[in-house]
Order: sequence, then C-alpha cells, then structure tokens
Amino acid sequence: MILQLEAHFGFASEVGAVVISLFVLGFLIGPILWGPLSEHYGRRPITLISMPLFVGIQIGCALSKNTASILVFRLLGGIFAAAPLTNSG
Repeated sequence: MILQLEAHFGFASEVGAVVISLFVLGFLIGPILWGPLSEHYGRRPITLISMPLFVGIQIGCALSKNTASILVFRLLGGIFAAAPLTNSG
C-alpha cells in the first residue's frame, strides 16, 4: 500500500512511514477519548456514532487528492477505529 501511495502522490518513503504511524497514533488517542465518553453516554451511542464516521473518513482517505489530506484522514481514521476496540465487551 505504501509503495502505491508513494508512486501516486510522489512522496518519500519517510512520509509513507508517517502515514502508518499516524493511524497507530490515532489508536493511542482514541481510547483516551472514547473510554470516558462511553462511561458517560454508554457504549451503544458511542459505537453508533463512531462507526459511520469511521467509514466516512475511510472514504475521504480513499478520495484524497494530496498528501496533507491523507495524513489528516489517517489520523482521524485511527481515532475512530479505536472506538469499538475500546468499548467492546
């Protein structure tokens, strides 16, 4: 995947590593956000809100036109992907 992104957008391999790292960083930030919110509002509303937003963010990532938008969407994708992992069972 990274090689295809590098070829399409023309960025260096270091930026490709940042793309992956930002998704993992989102997995770090997400539980800090979703855990307390699920205690306050419940697990179901948080999951019902976060999963459609995650799908929308992934569509935005797929349709990105430049490197900056890919980086932002990957970070947001990691944050919203962490919600079901944080709030499940």
